[in-house]
Amino acid sequence: MQENPGPQFPYGGPPPAHPYPPPRPSWFLSAPRGARYDHLARTAASHPWRAIVGTLVIAAGFFTLGVVVVFAGMVVSLIAGIPFTVEPSGQLTGNPVFSLVVLLLSLAPMILLVYGTVALIQRRRPGTISSVAGRLRWSWMARCAGLAVLALAAGQGTQMLVMSAGGDDSEMFG
Repeated sequence: MQENPGPQFPYGGPPPAHPYPPPRPSWFLSAPRGARYDHLARTAASHPWRAIVGTLVIAAGFFTLGVVVVFAGMVVSLIAGIPFTVEPSGQLTGNPVFSLVVLLLSLAPMILLVYGTVALIQRRRPGTISSVAGRLRWSWMARCAGLAVLALAAGQGTQMLVMSAGGDDSEMFG
């Protein structure tokens, strides 16, 4: 019986064990094992300047993005024919729905700004903003959303009962 002599290499030696360079380490630093949520930012690279710079970046970004979105809202309101005046109540327009849209659109870019600040300045994964697990926990989010819907329904029901008992139900449904 003939034995297998093994692989035959053309130049006598075996090929190198790793033909590719080793992978680069991740930019993100891992959080200490077993850390509480309020200690997740304490990584190997955490220094006081990172917290200060991160706070300044978020504050400047909040102001800048807010101004940009409000000016964009002014342009849209002029195009759509919605009067854009700052009222004493704090609303930007006479239309409360449009004011709510401008407000929510000024908050939405802040999520991306906070994610970017956490990733670039603190060098930690953006998922650690929402959870110790480092990701969004969907089952917990569903439970919280269910409770929020129940609280909203209870509040609206209570308001309807109070308004109808007081006889002032003309503004109940708009």
